[in-house]
Amino acid sequence: MKKIIMIGLLLPALISSSAHSQGFIIPDNAGTLRLTKFRASIQVQENIAESSLEHEFYNPTRQQVQGVFYFPLPNGAQVTDFSMEAGGQRLQAELLDARDARKIYLDVVRKALDPALLEMVGKNAFKASIFPIPPGQSRTIRLQYSAVLPRDHNLVKLILPLRGELKVEGRVPPQPYPFGGERPVFKHEDAFQKTPFLRSIDIHLKSRQNLGNIYSPSHRIDIHRKNAHEAEISFEESHSDAPMDFVLYYELHNSDMGLQEVVYRPDKTKPGYFALLISPKYEPNAAKILPKDILWVLDVSGSMAGKKINQARTALKQWIQQLNPGDRFNLITFSSQVKMLQPQWVEVKAGSQPALAFIDAIQAKGGTNIHEALLKAFEQAGKSANAMVVFITDGLPTVGVTQEGEILRDLQKVNTGQLRVFTFGLGYDVNTRLLDGIARLTHAFSDYISPDENLEEKVSSFYEKIRYPVLTHLKLDFGGARVEDAYPVFLPDLFRGQQLIVFGRYPTAGKYRVTLSGEAQNQRKQYSHEVNFPAEQHENAFIAPLWASRKIGYLLDQMQLNGENKELRDEIISLSKEYGIVTPYTSYLIQEKRRRSGSLTLVPGRHFNAGFTDDLSRDLATVPGKSTSGIFNAVTGKEAVNFSQQKNALMQASQLASEVPAAGEVQQRRVAEKTFFLNQQNYWQDLSCATDSADIHIKFASEAYFQLLQRFQQLKLYLSVGERVILGFKGKVIKIDEQGVESVRREMWRKWFRSAR
Repeated sequence: MKKIIMIGLLLPALISSSAHSQGFIIPDNAGTLRLTKFRASIQVQENIAESSLEHEFYNPTRQQVQGVFYFPLPNGAQVTDFSMEAGGQRLQAELLDARDARKIYLDVVRKALDPALLEMVGKNAFKASIFPIPPGQSRTIRLQYSAVLPRDHNLVKLILPLRGELKVEGRVPPQPYPFGGERPVFKHEDAFQKTPFLRSIDIHLKSRQNLGNIYSPSHRIDIHRKNAHEAEISFEESHSDAPMDFVLYYELHNSDMGLQEVVYRPDKTKPGYFALLISPKYEPNAAKILPKDILWVLDVSGSMAGKKINQARTALKQWIQQLNPGDRFNLITFSSQVKMLQPQWVEVKAGSQPALAFIDAIQAKGGTNIHEALLKAFEQAGKSANAMVVFITDGLPTVGVTQEGEILRDLQKVNTGQLRVFTFGLGYDVNTRLLDGIARLTHAFSDYISPDENLEEKVSSFYEKIRYPVLTHLKLDFGGARVEDAYPVFLPDLFRGQQLIVFGRYPTAGKYRVTLSGEAQNQRKQYSHEVNFPAEQHENAFIAPLWASRKIGYLLDQMQLNGENKELRDEIISLSKEYGIVTPYTSYLIQEKRRRSGSLTLVPGRHFNAGFTDDLSRDLATVPGKSTSGIFNAVTGKEAVNFSQQKNALMQASQLASEVPAAGEVQQRRVAEKTFFLNQQNYWQDLSCATDSADIHIKFASEAYFQLLQRFQQLKLYLSVGERVILGFKGKVIKIDEQGVESVRREMWRKWFRSAR
């Protein structure tokens, strides 16, 4: 693939204070500045991006601060405007090529002892002197530039780097202050800490071709498609700890179905990873959307009385009023008895008013006959090719057949494989194994609504997603390619404005024709796309932990269904170790040898996608003598609901979560294919290193340190995590800290890395 052009700005630590920055300022004195607001507005036509960036810096100190503003530019970028609000005066600015910028970055690393700037080496830079910022005041710096985004066939990639860390007293060892005087000290109650922060990103995409898949693996974005050729993407957050680079993929094509692969294979001796993005052409004309039959099955037992039944009534009314022309519906309510609105499907126009009256008359009373309600639903909807069932309950089965195993066996007998049953559990007094089992059996999904959540909002959001079906009963044929561990195992239906992502692995490189087939208008349709599975690909490292998250979620789902067993447990633990993912077995799989006993303790930490709750982690963390089998036996209660929610989040993972550690958690970072954690000695340790005993020990920011970077430029990403690092590289364990060797002779380099050459 072509080299990625970096759009936007890197977020290294602000050099004087190690605070957040996008572009960054090196002050001329011992002051410090805090970035309090960052806004990015990007207009993209085809693959030409016009970026407008706004930085607001605040001076929380008691002295005036001035300095030099640096901004890392993508290759080929053209700055079109630059300004700072300072009495109408114009700033002096200049462009630096990559060679001059590299010298500045490395010099700052030497002086400021902040390795975050290593990520910027190799980029051009924009440099400008800034006017003094008075104490307690803010100044806004604006920068505009244009650049060509790299395009690989139909896929375009946009990156807005947002890296950085907030270094405050107590979180990292103090370092010498490089600009004279002493480094400023900021207490947690200081104004520096209390300064609010806002980051927002708005992207407007426009193309003559169809806009297919639009996907961010890094952030949960809002996508508003205006038509097939235009879309608006937005993201906003109000915290500033260790953000991830903002990454956006979008696809340009002229077909009715977007099919696009993204691949990652850092080691050609091991199977590669792929993400297959699937998105139907946006069709604004509702008349061309498939009609659907939707059946609501609502629990109206006594426990639903009050707020829950009122919210359910409101949600059902809204759904009926939002049905499309050509849709049909029906409604089943159940308590001790089961009632149906009509014996046959109800047409939208003819049946809306009687249905609304039926809903108004609903009363919550009696027991919970889940078994009969489900059988009635299959009897009504099982023969419809376009039917789906939404099942809502807040309790356990108490009337009729109450054993979950018997209920699921009876459903399996009547299930033809066509009907989707989406289950919603209200509160904590639900049988999670039953609700998850119903969704699993019908290739749908389950969800849970906590007591403090609004039922109406949750189910209305779900309905909006499934309102316009495009293609149902999907199948994928990889055209002879060997594909392993592809998830989801069962493909869901496709809806307008939604996309499906399939993660998997491939052992054999080559080009293959992938075919997606599904049903539309009672016809079987096919869409084909040629995928390229390369022998080696070092970009797109995000795919690996997302694939691992989905596989772990699937394995946990199997254990919930069939019970715990050693083989699956060992596989989950192995994946957790390799990819740094939290599971019920490990709050975080960082292995620390106890100094005395030598036994292993697993320390709480952070997961990329769906961190298990603190209560669950404490209860299930694997320590000597602690069993986890209880979680698979629990079917009801808060703990069981939390487990199901987080297991489902793993199974559906498509974004990497923030790296911000919660209180008491071990900090960790994913850099390319490596996971680093902050060990008990305050080293960022490569998780793949079984030992912290070093083969090569080098002093940070020394001559030897920069020689190492010059010899192996790929190390700049790994060493940018901090001043104290332990990593595995080319069969050696390299240790970086303040006590290593400062200079290394040429023959020693050859001795260390002779085998690597």
